[in-house]
Amino acid sequence: MAATIIIASLVALAAGLAVRSIVRDHRQGVGACGYKCSECAHHCASDVEIPERFKLKS
Repeated sequence: MAATIIIASLVALAAGLAVRSIVRDHRQGVGACGYKCSECAHHCASDVEIPERFKLKS
């Protein structure tokens, strides 16, 4: 029983930290591609180097 509570609290903590990171990035104006949308003239055009972790898998 105690192990279940510990595991559930760890999962909840991880989810909370992920949401916190997303909200912080959104408030700073960082888009899903990892760049600031206010500075992006072409909305991530092909000449912009997109980090591998944000590229779509085909």
